Amino acid sequence: MLSAYHLLIVMVSLSTCEVLTSRPRPQELIVMTVATDANHDGYQQFLASIIQHKLTLEPVGVGMEWTGGDIETKPGGGMKINLLKKAVEKYKDRTDLALLITDSYDAIMHGSQSNIIDAFMDLQASVVFSAEVFIWPDASLAVKYPPVRTGESRYLNSGGYMGYADSIYKLLTDHEIADADDDQLYFTNLFIDEYQLQLHGGSMYSENEAPKLSPAEAIDRMSIKLDKRSTIFQTLNGVLDQVDIKYKNSKSYLFNVGTGSRPLVIHGNGPIKHKLNRMVSYLNDAWTPTSGCNACTKNRIDVSDAKELPTLLMTLMIEETTPFLYHWFDRLDALTYPKDKLDVLVHNQHAYHEKLVSDWVEKNKDTYKSMKYVSSTEGLNAAEGKNKALQQCIEEKCEYLLSIDSVAQITKPDLLEHLVSLNKSCITPMMVRPGLLFSTFWAEKNENGYYAQGENYRDHVTYEMMGVWNVPYTSGLQLIKASKLSLLPENPYKVGDMFPPQDYDVAFAYNARKHGLFMHVVNMEHYGHLINPDSYDTSRAAPELHEQFTNKLDWELHYLHEDFYKISVNESYELEQPCTDVFWFPIVNDYYCDDLIHTMETFGKWSGGTNKDERLSGGYENVPTRDIHMNQVGLEDHWIQLLKDYVHPVQLKVFEGYHSTLSAIMNFVVRYRTDEQPSLRPHHDSSTFTVNMALNTKDKDYEGGGVRFIRYNCTLVGLRKGWMLMHPGRLTHYHEGLPTTGGTRYIMVSFVNP
Repeated sequence: MLSAYHLLIVMVSLSTCEVLTSRPRPQELIVMTVATDANHDGYQQFLASIIQHKLTLEPVGVGMEWTGGDIETKPGGGMKINLLKKAVEKYKDRTDLALLITDSYDAIMHGSQSNIIDAFMDLQASVVFSAEVFIWPDASLAVKYPPVRTGESRYLNSGGYMGYADSIYKLLTDHEIADADDDQLYFTNLFIDEYQLQLHGGSMYSENEAPKLSPAEAIDRMSIKLDKRSTIFQTLNGVLDQVDIKYKNSKSYLFNVGTGSRPLVIHGNGPIKHKLNRMVSYLNDAWTPTSGCNACTKNRIDVSDAKELPTLLMTLMIEETTPFLYHWFDRLDALTYPKDKLDVLVHNQHAYHEKLVSDWVEKNKDTYKSMKYVSSTEGLNAAEGKNKALQQCIEEKCEYLLSIDSVAQITKPDLLEHLVSLNKSCITPMMVRPGLLFSTFWAEKNENGYYAQGENYRDHVTYEMMGVWNVPYTSGLQLIKASKLSLLPENPYKVGDMFPPQDYDVAFAYNARKHGLFMHVVNMEHYGHLINPDSYDTSRAAPELHEQFTNKLDWELHYLHEDFYKISVNESYELEQPCTDVFWFPIVNDYYCDDLIHTMETFGKWSGGTNKDERLSGGYENVPTRDIHMNQVGLEDHWIQLLKDYVHPVQLKVFEGYHSTLSAIMNFVVRYRTDEQPSLRPHHDSSTFTVNMALNTKDKDYEGGGVRFIRYNCTLVGLRKGWMLMHPGRLTHYHEGLPTTGGTRYIMVSFVNP
């Protein structure tokens, strides 16, 4: 049965083509959208594009309860038609007005009024619908659609349509539809009805009657047409390989390489809404190669007056055992955001960190606006701890929820002010694991909601492209506007059984995407870095000592001597030379020395100090000491790397002309005590050169001690803790260890290039 709209077409005396070509160019354009939740970030993104292109917007249904069904996965959306009927009624007699009706949670405007009307007039229709490559919701209707060429989209999409106001009204009021019925099926039937009608010459026909016109002729006569070449509307689902972002000077635009069009409304229909959001970081001139991030300067919040800064609930989340946690706290203390603007909630899940965390809480409980501590004894897992913080923010009406995980080491003191100024619903600073591509965000997700390789990801993490980027997942540190928390379900860190509890961050990202909370990552500056906790073994005596490879940056900060860099960066630095060809320089600090001693004493298996030594390949030690080898405590490779990274450059400087690949077989800590072995007889070392580093301090930890180079009659006592002696091992530097007369003396020795 023909619809009322198409019965009207049958009764028109002129041909459809004649009617269409005689219709005047619209003098005005109004964009209309059904948006029941104006807080949805998709709507705010759409609104920004409206403002940028100076278009007139008339939102419909704002603040109303949505009764149109779950249109993401099921048929629905009839509510949109019912709301639009009432909204369009006032324009039902306007023949000089064009209405463009589009979804807004997953669409943006991408052209001016003039460009949109020009494209509409070129299509010669009363109403133009967006087109897509998939048919929904009734696949059986596919055979009734007209054919299209390669690169064109065949099927009607109700997420965008445009037409004369009077014609739009007639379509909307053609027949009744329930709120939960499908709006796309409603319009699909109208389109197919007219297509079949025009195939039969615009007159009544029977089901078995042969068409009188070709598909192309029928389409030319239709009042409803599909934008199959995407000259106005570009649906993205299924055609991502056909569209590309192009740049011209400081301008950016979407280009359909299949049809050669530059679409004016871009719709992230179906399951790829996050793809549109990624594109929005570039489109509408948001970012270009020549001008960089134009969007970064828009809608910023002034943070220059500390008194006007918003109050944040800062949640500190220790959800996994984390190396160098004390530096994390030190860097939090260094933040410049006013402490009286920070309510603090600390959640510690691990007993190993209990003393450190509780001491920090006690020390700072009066420093911040407020302080609450959820200790490891309370048994909350990570997802429960995160959700507790979110609920506290809602209950206490905080302005922002700031979540900082213990792996996020902040090195920019004014980071929080910077994040607030960006004025995003959910913003994360980009941080990476040094030397790796692992970061606080994903540029893409797979169909299961987990990580997938994303376009431009490498350019972002290497700072080749800097700006603010809409992404499908962030972690480590998030600043969320409290006004946006109402978008989320009651517990956003859980999605039924879809994700295991340990993937609470993935569950949150899923809920954020689903419910319209957009996640952004910013890499305009360097903000800090990520600790890698994967190999952190708290069963070791000094676990940080073993983090030299995994977390080298923090290891260096924690263990290298503060004066070492004077040597490494200053070519003119003169090393001390207390004896001939004996060079003395700072290498590590007290933390390293103390941790190494603690490691050795915890291990406890000191050698007997006799010539028999089964640890050696020959089983014999010519000049025995009471010692423990580094390979016995799992630190051999770490020590060799220390020699290569920090000692070898110094050796090249002072022993000119000696170049070799550094190796060291004998690396050991010696213990001198009066009741064991207080001294060492004169000897040569089995090395090209030897390094000897004091691990504790004379007159504090021991008495006596020192070394005497016999050939030069040069005696050194009171060797500085963490300083290294470097000298030739054979021929010239015959030496002895002087007696320790009290306490315990420790030194670290390596025979380099034996």
